[in-house]
Amino acid sequence: MIARIKIENFKGIKYCEISDLGKVNVFVGRNNSGKSSILDALCLMRSAFNPMLFNEPVPHLLLRRKAIERSLYALRNFWYNYDTAQNIKFGLEFKSGEKLNIEMSFRTDYQFQMLFEDPLGKLGKLIDGKYFGSIERGLGSDSLSVRGNINIAYIYPHLNTFLSEIVLIDDYLARKLEVLEMIVADRIYKQGYGKRLAEKLNEVYNLEAETLIYIPVPSAPQKFRLSVTTKDLYLHIDDMGDGTKYAMVILFLCTLLKDTAFLVEEVESHQHSEAIKKFIPKLVEIANQQNVQLFLTTHSIEVLNVLSQLPEDYDIHLFYIENKNGYIDVRHLGINVDFKILLDLGVDPRFLEAYKKFIIVEGDTDIQFLKSLFKRYGKNIEVLGYFVNAQGKCKVTTVLTALLPTKKEIIVTMDYDEEDKEKLIQKLVNALKNKIKSQEDNTLELEENLKITLIPLGLYNDEKLKQIGINKFEMEDYCLKLIDVDENLSKWAGLKLEELAEHIKQAGWGKIDIHKSSSLLSGLALKKGISYNELIDYIISNASNQSLESVISRELRDFLLK
Repeated sequence: MIARIKIENFKGIKYCEISDLGKVNVFVGRNNSGKSSILDALCLMRSAFNPMLFNEPVPHLLLRRKAIERSLYALRNFWYNYDTAQNIKFGLEFKSGEKLNIEMSFRTDYQFQMLFEDPLGKLGKLIDGKYFGSIERGLGSDSLSVRGNINIAYIYPHLNTFLSEIVLIDDYLARKLEVLEMIVADRIYKQGYGKRLAEKLNEVYNLEAETLIYIPVPSAPQKFRLSVTTKDLYLHIDDMGDGTKYAMVILFLCTLLKDTAFLVEEVESHQHSEAIKKFIPKLVEIANQQNVQLFLTTHSIEVLNVLSQLPEDYDIHLFYIENKNGYIDVRHLGINVDFKILLDLGVDPRFLEAYKKFIIVEGDTDIQFLKSLFKRYGKNIEVLGYFVNAQGKCKVTTVLTALLPTKKEIIVTMDYDEEDKEKLIQKLVNALKNKIKSQEDNTLELEENLKITLIPLGLYNDEKLKQIGINKFEMEDYCLKLIDVDENLSKWAGLKLEELAEHIKQAGWGKIDIHKSSSLLSGLALKKGISYNELIDYIISNASNQSLESVISRELRDFLLK
């Protein structure tokens, strides 16, 4: 299986490198980000070892699949910015340690040369002191000329098998039903897979199919058409819904493949969300059984949700693809258990460019507090960042590590509780381990200029709060302090802090922690007959500017005024 891919000067890609590939690799990103071009590049490498796919020359098939039907297709369309003076370059590294570099040199719009380099040197350097072999191909299937040693099967048998059997499928190719019946379904039928695949189709689509057979076409008895048999009827593949046909072709192809790669464009095409829940696990299961490496593109959040819940053993990796003037920014968002955390947090991996930065908070009340502050300071929430609720202080570092692969700036807010600022920063340092390049006060800088900034929340060791028994410092400290220092808020509350603290003690509310500001504010909200979030918003909205400036911490003020 492939561990790393490098692509240069191909289609819309000036340069792209993808590492840490797994058994299942899922590419997401905006349209024209380069996802399809990555699949095309992998498929084009097949043509060096096996020039045909679905009875059509691979280059011709790739040019046709995304283009409006034309009578002529030009090879220069494969070259980045149509600059045919530059060679297209592909680099592959396999998990087995094998390596192969392939270059494509432009000859004419109907002819090209492929040059092969073995970085390990086992196949020699017979051409130009660099390449071990070359082959000239055209848009047809025939090799026009061969130089050097291109028979690598003896030295690298796994590599040869893997590349020569790569298959690409998309909605357009899946509609080539006659070809697929002839070269795919016929093999399914002859190898006795009909009943096995019928069972898998039943699990996804409830077809009640018994097996797959060929039956004559009524208008042309000498021709046969693939059909699904049920207890009561024969159902031609042509008469099935688009979703069933597409899934059927994908499952058929994957079943026939062995020790190679299967490239599927927009795997969700024509699929109902309920079908996706069953179809995707079946595809991954078959690929795992056949030792087939999957490369999938998708725009579907349903597909990501399903993949995120599959067993970790399937080795599913998610990559966000963004094209920056030809240079492809690839963000490895981790294996499925990692991107499941992102999905659970409400972060949509398909649209990472929409997130300016992330603000990690411990809970809902922190979000309300910060939103109210943003409003007071005239700040747009979308500009300052996207809130990510960690659902508790103990989960903040887990959320932080899950967000790191997005390569976005991250603001971490944490209550002091009984810890000082240095201890909070150390928690982040421990979570980030050896990723930190430098530290300046409460900001950690990582590789690629990624910044992590800590904003501790609470009035740590505030004397007035300590006098009324507060010793676990948190975001609510600011609100409690505002009631103390702001004349209008003091009148509105109708109680001094000492009186409010005593009121809570006398109330004897079960397990309530009287050493936290939130306990006192809960009592005040109850007294005022409003919700806790309404209380937070009222205090922030009605405090004077002078009171706010005197209470808000430096770190929080710097963030708001940035």
